[in-house]
Amino acid sequence: MRTRSLMCLLSVVLASPVAAAGVDLAWDACLGDPGALSLKTFACDDNAGQDALLISFVPAVSMPSVTTLEIAIDFRTRSGVPLPAWWEVGAFSGCRRGQMGVNPSLQISGPSCAPWITDPQPPRFVISRFDIRVPTPDVAHLLVSAHPASGGVLAGQHYLGCQIVFGHAGAVGTFTCAGCREPVEFTLNAVRLATVTTEMLLTQPQTSNHVQWQLDPPVATRASTWGAVKALYR
Repeated sequence: MRTRSLMCLLSVVLASPVAAAGVDLAWDACLGDPGALSLKTFACDDNAGQDALLISFVPAVSMPSVTTLEIAIDFRTRSGVPLPAWWEVGAFSGCRRGQMGVNPSLQISGPSCAPWITDPQPPRFVISRFDIRVPTPDVAHLLVSAHPASGGVLAGQHYLGCQIVFGHAGAVGTFTCAGCREPVEFTLNAVRLATVTTEMLLTQPQTSNHVQWQLDPPVATRASTWGAVKALYR
């Protein structure tokens, strides 16, 4: 049982902060690398395949021995409607249970992000908390942790924290889960790195900590007559 969590408001003091420190979020690749996307669109017509959400960060200070990493992400519908069944990926009885996981590999083919793990064995990632439709029906909170781990970070270097993977199962067919096309926004709220004696909490975007799922639907417009336009200026 953890005594401290990103879901609590941690009081953290950072020494000699680096101006560029912060967190980044992107689809398909580390933000800043070729192929990184801020908007992911899916036609919801195939149960095969998956989408990867890459969490990266730039430390404020150097930490030669990182033993714990935690990541806090929110996602919510952009229209304010309740999160649909498509996002029931972490609940035991959810429509798409098991369609969210963490890729343990930190080796990626991009120039921007370095792995924060020095141990040749990948860390053990755990989805340690997933709250859906709490405290409001339109939102979900996700907490991912990696520990015990063995790594180190240098201030100002861009690192890949982890890859969260969402499968496409439930898009079509007999067991379709509703809401795949509902536009959703993901926000990377915090990355916490800790050792036995120290910790660092990054909460500000380094470049961008938001990504989108699906385009917003077009807004219907109504043609105006010239008389109606002139009436606005009377």
